[in-house]
Amino acid sequence: MFTVKSGANSSRNPGCAGRVVGSIVFAAFFLVGSALTVVVAQQTVRNARSHSWPTVECEILSSGVNDVGGENPYQVQVAYRYTYNGERYTSHQYTFGSARYSSYNKAQRLADCFPAGSTARCYVNPANPTEAILQPQSPLVGLACLITLIFPAIGAGGLYFLWFGGARSKKKKRAKKSVSLSKKTPRPRKVASPAGGILVFGAFFLIGGMLSYYFTVLPVFRWLAARQWEPTPCKVISSTVRTHSNDDGHTYSIDILYEYEVNGKQYRSNRYGLLRLSSSGYEGKAKVVRQHPPGRETICFVNPKDPHDAVLKRGLSPVLLFGLIPLAFMGIGAIGLAHRLRPPGVEDKQHWTRMDPAGGPRPIRHRTLPDAAPGPVTLEAKGIRAAKFAGMAFLALAWNGICSFLFADVAAGWQKGRLNYFETLFAIPFLLAGLAMIAGSIYYFLALFNPWPRIHLSAAAAPLGAAVDIEWELKGRTSKLSRLRIELQGREQATYRRGTSTATDTKTFAAIPIADTTHRTEMGIGRGRFVIPPHTMHSFSAPNNTIVWKVKVHGEVDRWPDVNEEFDFTVLPANGEQGDEP
Repeated sequence: MFTVKSGANSSRNPGCAGRVVGSIVFAAFFLVGSALTVVVAQQTVRNARSHSWPTVECEILSSGVNDVGGENPYQVQVAYRYTYNGERYTSHQYTFGSARYSSYNKAQRLADCFPAGSTARCYVNPANPTEAILQPQSPLVGLACLITLIFPAIGAGGLYFLWFGGARSKKKKRAKKSVSLSKKTPRPRKVASPAGGILVFGAFFLIGGMLSYYFTVLPVFRWLAARQWEPTPCKVISSTVRTHSNDDGHTYSIDILYEYEVNGKQYRSNRYGLLRLSSSGYEGKAKVVRQHPPGRETICFVNPKDPHDAVLKRGLSPVLLFGLIPLAFMGIGAIGLAHRLRPPGVEDKQHWTRMDPAGGPRPIRHRTLPDAAPGPVTLEAKGIRAAKFAGMAFLALAWNGICSFLFADVAAGWQKGRLNYFETLFAIPFLLAGLAMIAGSIYYFLALFNPWPRIHLSAAAAPLGAAVDIEWELKGRTSKLSRLRIELQGREQATYRRGTSTATDTKTFAAIPIADTTHRTEMGIGRGRFVIPPHTMHSFSAPNNTIVWKVKVHGEVDRWPDVNEEFDFTVLPANGEQGDEP
């Protein structure tokens, strides 16, 4: 009887150093995320309570928009008088917070809702009648807690897996009986739920879709609509380059405030283009500002459906290219969901040998072993290295491109003596992940220049106990190799549930050495023979268990990525045996 226990050779628990580094990263996620969640939760509770405050009539004394400077310079300024329990009070609070915006027309819309001399209803804090607001925030702002909770969840989950996940998985494995690949009948396993993968790829799809909508779809639709906007004379009131990110001088935006008239009423706007974003590069924005000095008369384009909405430039901006990044994440999510949600094909159905009530096995259906053409075959890995490098490079560019603003802001703050420890702790996990991706890209790039092997086998498939002739040749810089090892490996892959996700463990149950040499000539070209052990297991595929055989080529290169290539090989049952599933 041949028995293979579900091993975990390919998923070893991290060592002590790995646990320490991982603990620092995940602890940063947990602490920073928890602090953000507490702040957002406090604001959410305060806003929720304000909806139940009693409302009284108030008189609006003044209303307008003031430029207070900073990252969000335009603030709604209101003053109103109200009476509560016989006492008269005056308040200047529009809503919780400072009611500051980067867009002038947004602040103006809010101010126009409460013109001076009018009456309105204000919310009064019964516990402190001196506190009142005109407009409570939407309860939907509480959804921000769900976003901030992601970070402490990642931190807590990572810490648990680092210190307790390995022991828990080992306990589960000991509780499970070993997977028998003998003639005896194994107990059918339930197919693992794809819920974990669906959640991950669903998050990629949803987040990528929302970002794509904001950065790509919405600006394109606005551009199409803006082609019908009315050209209107306007006069520049002020123009400046706004500095963002706590005035650390890293990102900038164009802020040109201009005034125009629609149907006899004066309006103001500070929108230069359809999409308002801050970015690096001061000189280009300063040039635009110099072209629009205060007092200059020019043409703006006004939305006929909303006179508050106007721009000086209604064309598309190269900034829209950033929308390709979230589109890539959306594509990854879509491909992953399609793979997870695809209907099971014939090859995915589970077939087992059932026990007849009278005793003895009763085969009901059997799986055909992997197809393999008879005769010799040449195995060659083409394009795999380039695909690995392209994939890792794309991830590194996308990740670090998105996080570059955060990294630059933190670095600029430290250079200018602004020691923002909270922002620094928040950026550390993202920085470490970005550096790891860059290191991976460099590794796969260097691996492109390694020698690449070509394997010639006397048979594409062979039964247990058979001998197979093999020839190999390595193309490229073989002089860089210090050692070459070739072996035939048999592996079992077992898939099982781990919490709400699925996990696959791999164990090498057979390793037949074919070549192990340090001679230059033998590493460049050589031949040999290997015999498949007769008492092992042939190639086998089922939903939860798979037996695969690989010809593994490993070339050691000093101070350089090693050569690691694997080629599939099909092992058939011994002559005279059936290919049924056990």
